Amino acid sequence: MDGFHMSTSFTNEGSSPIDSDKKGKRRKVIKSCTFCRKRKLKCSQVRPMCQQCSIRKLPQCIYTEEFNYPVTNTVLFSQVPNVALVQKIQSLQNLLTGNNNDTGRESILNASLNNPLRFFRTSVLGENGSMYIFGPTSWKTLSLFESNKFQREFQNLWGVLEPLPEYNEPQSQEPSIVSILPTFSEIEICVDSFFNSTLFDLLRIFNKDDVPPLLEKLFVRDTTNVDLIVLLNLTEDPRDKYNLGIILQILCLKHYNRNVPSSIDKFIHDLTSSSSSSNSNFIERLQFILLSYINIMINSTSGVWDGTQGIDLINELCQSCVSLGLDDINRWYMKESQETKESLRCIWFWTLFFDVSCSYDIGRPPFISDGFLNLNIFTVQDPGSSSIDSRIKPKRSKLMRDFLRVSRFIIRELHKRQTGEKTPALLLLLSKFIQSNFSPIEHYTNPIYYSEIDPFDIMILSRVLCMITSIGNIDMMIGQNHKIVDKNKMVQFTLMSISVCVNTILFNFEKSANEEEDVLFEGLKLSTVLINPLLIRIVSEVYGLAFHKLTFREKGFLFLIDLDTGKKIEFIKYDEENFDEILTGFDVRSDKFLSFSGTIIRFYEIIDTLFDSNNRNKELFRAVSKSYQLTSTLAYERVSRVLFDKATQARLETEKVWLRKGINMEQFSDLMIEEFINDVWKAFKHISKDLWSIDKKEFYKQYNFDI
Repeated sequence: MDGFHMSTSFTNEGSSPIDSDKKGKRRKVIKSCTFCRKRKLKCSQVRPMCQQCSIRKLPQCIYTEEFNYPVTNTVLFSQVPNVALVQKIQSLQNLLTGNNNDTGRESILNASLNNPLRFFRTSVLGENGSMYIFGPTSWKTLSLFESNKFQREFQNLWGVLEPLPEYNEPQSQEPSIVSILPTFSEIEICVDSFFNSTLFDLLRIFNKDDVPPLLEKLFVRDTTNVDLIVLLNLTEDPRDKYNLGIILQILCLKHYNRNVPSSIDKFIHDLTSSSSSSNSNFIERLQFILLSYINIMINSTSGVWDGTQGIDLINELCQSCVSLGLDDINRWYMKESQETKESLRCIWFWTLFFDVSCSYDIGRPPFISDGFLNLNIFTVQDPGSSSIDSRIKPKRSKLMRDFLRVSRFIIRELHKRQTGEKTPALLLLLSKFIQSNFSPIEHYTNPIYYSEIDPFDIMILSRVLCMITSIGNIDMMIGQNHKIVDKNKMVQFTLMSISVCVNTILFNFEKSANEEEDVLFEGLKLSTVLINPLLIRIVSEVYGLAFHKLTFREKGFLFLIDLDTGKKIEFIKYDEENFDEILTGFDVRSDKFLSFSGTIIRFYEIIDTLFDSNNRNKELFRAVSKSYQLTSTLAYERVSRVLFDKATQARLETEKVWLRKGINMEQFSDLMIEEFINDVWKAFKHISKDLWSIDKKEFYKQYNFDI
């Protein structure tokens, strides 16, 4: 229908007897200014100020040519008319009108291109042909967005050396859950151990007294041997299945590790994948899903952690929490005991946290919208109602509240359709958050002080460092004209991050070194939950960026070379650089870039404390080898290191040749840079050709992996 037909139709409808008072309503364009029209004065229609308005010395003469806006007398005849308001209405109406034509739609589309991060994404294809799109904050996007040569080489080598998870042999007949359960007393010990663990102290999603009675209810024991479970007592109450699932998840955390019996694994999988409905929406279901996610973080065998392993669980958890009203506990659960309310708050507490964390890992906004976020619930309701120390509990609540406020704001900014150059401001906000909410950073980067740190702090700090390093890397990739202080800050936070990861692993391993050998040490499980997203992010981003700089764009000589023997003496490192100092505070030099070589040397020194050949590390890697997530992440680092070392050798060999030619590498022209790049790459391809024939078992044996 064109405009003429619309106008005709409207006029005919308006001419009915019922609307006779509108019959004479004027529809033509108004040419007089608003003041003259309201006062019924003859307007000279002179722009920008008509004669009548000029005589009266009005601040502005208002023309509304296309629409007859109802400007009130109060506004119009006041000493200072609200000109800005009328003009705002005019501009908004013009924008709305423009959206009705193709030109308007095109302008809106172009406006949405203002945020380059909306297109900073990458797709990853699975072996079965599946595809997953990762957004700008995923470490996979940061590693794979530019199809650089390092990633191609690494993916090829990783395909050869990637450690494969162990799977239970399929059985012709699935054994019943009852037949493979441990004894009743062993289950009691596992449950009691869970409730006395640091992990439970962090989560506190159960009322501690509610779970032990479930053992008597769910497990029917033999009359002659009360330690032998002979039957599962699952009534028609659907909550029984979720209660059983909770007990089995605790067994997976405390009793089993890699060797979860297939029947238990199938029961948990079926219960997890069952869709939510009004018939299965229980608090027990939320507790089960949360424990399932924790187990996925620790025991997943679906590749190196990238967030996809648990995102479906988190989506389901978020949906169920909202449908159960956990965003307003005081309203919907007002009659429940204080202990129950505290458990519900903790469930909501961790749902919001993992929603932010997992969504950030895959590069998308959180599932739960701001409309369901009431940060007042993080005010401690009754400090005396829980066994948590009265000093620690308020501190944790405040830290979580502040983290959610800052992190959700930052994610919103990153995913807006339109945004300005905000990454430096976001980095500053996160840096200030760390400085104002945590102990001195040296307490996390120096193992001497680590025992004083609350694991809850590490959980939050690791996610903040994930954000800082990823946003910093994004800024380096798409930004221009970086300041010296900005690049040095990125070096600082990268080294801080790897220090936190290494100290967390070593401290928690040594703390739990007296655990049984047939399960993963309790401390390593905790470490995985605390730092899993940060460790793989730092390893992947550091080696990818370092390889790129080493083989391509790092000007100048990187090595001290003895030309008589042709041997490398060492990386060139500025004498005045003190990398230990930047791990004790937040100040960095602004007059000179921290050297690439010095950064790599310090990174090596930190990460190699895990791989140094000593008795502690041998025990450590025997324990690590029981966890596929830790094994695959640390193996990822070793494979990256091998490839990087080959690139280092190629750079060294090329520098020797160019040094003998007497070429000043500090003054490369663009043409010389390209020639140098080609020489380095040719040398690398020649030097690295032996990597593809490495024996996987021997490769990992040298690092004490039990693979």
